[in-house]
Amino acid sequence: MGDNARQVETPCYECIGLHCAIQKLGGLSVGIDVKAHYPKADYTEVIIGWPIKYKKDW
Repeated sequence: MGDNARQVETPCYECIGLHCAIQKLGGLSVGIDVKAHYPKADYTEVIIGWPIKYKKDW
């Protein structure tokens, strides 16, 4: 980390995102997140999820 980043960036980051579950496609979920320190975005995540269904037999 450079000297300027130490002076400007905060020790914690912000995360904002949007997620959507599509029931017509069997519960497929799609989302996007942006994680950032105050002056700049660090990275962007694209999330795709599928529910795992299992039968619990006791």
